Amino acid sequence: MKNSPIGELLLNTGHVTAEQLEVALHTQKARPGYLGEILVGLDFVTADEIAHAIAAQHKLPYVDLTIAVPQKKALQALPKDIALGNAVLPLRIKRGVLTVVTHDPSGPELESLLRDMSGLEISFAISDKALIAQSIELYYFELENPIENRIASLVDEAASERDIDIEVFLNLLIQNAIKDRATDIHIRPQALSSHVFYRVDGVLHHYFSFPSHIHRNVISRVKVLSDIDITRQRSPQDGGFAFSYLRTAYDIRVAIIPTSFGENMVLRILPKTEALHRLERLGFEAPQVAVLERCLRKQSGIILTVGPSGSGKSTTLYSTLRRTNILQRNVVTVEDPIEYQLSLVQQTNVNEAAGYTFAESLQYLVRQDADIILIGEVRNQETAMAVARSALSGHLILSTMTANDAQGAIARLMDFGVKSYMLSATLLAVLYQRLLRRLCDNCKRPVELSWPQLLEQDFGRLEDAPDAPTTVTVHEAVGCEHCRQSGYRGRIAVAEVLEITEDVRHLLEQGRMALETDLLRKQGVNSIRDDALAKLLQGVTSLEEIRRVFA
Repeated sequence: MKNSPIGELLLNTGHVTAEQLEVALHTQKARPGYLGEILVGLDFVTADEIAHAIAAQHKLPYVDLTIAVPQKKALQALPKDIALGNAVLPLRIKRGVLTVVTHDPSGPELESLLRDMSGLEISFAISDKALIAQSIELYYFELENPIENRIASLVDEAASERDIDIEVFLNLLIQNAIKDRATDIHIRPQALSSHVFYRVDGVLHHYFSFPSHIHRNVISRVKVLSDIDITRQRSPQDGGFAFSYLRTAYDIRVAIIPTSFGENMVLRILPKTEALHRLERLGFEAPQVAVLERCLRKQSGIILTVGPSGSGKSTTLYSTLRRTNILQRNVVTVEDPIEYQLSLVQQTNVNEAAGYTFAESLQYLVRQDADIILIGEVRNQETAMAVARSALSGHLILSTMTANDAQGAIARLMDFGVKSYMLSATLLAVLYQRLLRRLCDNCKRPVELSWPQLLEQDFGRLEDAPDAPTTVTVHEAVGCEHCRQSGYRGRIAVAEVLEITEDVRHLLEQGRMALETDLLRKQGVNSIRDDALAKLLQGVTSLEEIRRVFA
């Protein structure tokens, strides 16, 4: 198959515009490199989008390596040096066919080489080049040196009163957490032993227990790395340190509090370079994306992303920002901290100690000839009023807020002192989201669910559904080695997008925060539970998970 040049391919698939391609070509002259990598570096396209375009061009399946896990027997079918040298990841073996993930399947000799090395027929799938390289390092390393076995060995040595290398022990705990995509490590002292929990896909899982007598040494090691006072053990302390694993850098944020059995410690794991995502990949449906794009075309107003803590608001905020034309609109941000580095966007950090707060920053940002201003979070009355005033003065403001639903965000803004007439004049849309765990594709199981069982879950649209079937097919979690027996791997956003139309604006002008459900339905606003139902019927998540999140 003849390959189109990457620029032409992305232009034809609508992933980049002619203007963006021209800027990338100018950049390539100033700093020579691969055009695809330059386009990613400029944030005009994501590596994931390039992989999708290549997959479509070759009519091959795309594989998300942030979710998919290769089979051990597949890894054993190809030597690591062959995988590294050809940038391919063996994924699975089924009916004598080895599926291999690559970023470029066009090499004429590649299929023949892999067939000769594995003794199996070869089929190709496509993924992002950098993710393939990272996955090769991670999974072959784990195949040769299982981290959990090494941790278990050190625990056995400590239990036998032998000295262990605390530095190695701590490094292994962090490495294992990164391998399993944990966002947090909890190290809890108890009477009989200390326990290690990982938060994976938003849920805590117990991983290890280790003897209490080394607990203080583990805490001390973290304090040394974090430049925390090692002598203070009776008061809370915070800090952080840098960590590197398999060529990827991380920031580790540390929070320690005293308890009756010793100091309890939580380590938050933050990659230093976060990948940007498409809204569709995060889980947003086409009508929701259309509303956001329509609002982004406005010259002024407020677009809020709301939800509870840890619901992915910042990720959605940055993904939303990608839908605007940054070449034609000046975008400036103030954040705490800067989580994503965005090309061609002027980004600043708040500095509370110096008096540079979210609210204070706005008076400076408007002088930067800004078209769009991203404010990391509306936390207080001062920031809320500053955001409203900036929107009234002709700026498009994007921000986040902690709230339990879209209408709750409106009520909170009014509690902060934003008058109803200011809201009606400035508010464009409120996006409320939560995160649901994705079912593991390797082990999920279809089950029949009766219509009355669905109705019990308060999915509003079902009550009006004509010709309801007797049963529907959904999926439930099972558990396998790929998902560590949890039945889930990865998360997906469920959301409702409240666009402030003229009808809604009229209600806001009257100070009516409880927006009529009938009105919203008439406007086609799906509730977040409707979106959860859609994900359930698509086989993406389970009824059990929906119950857990919306209980």
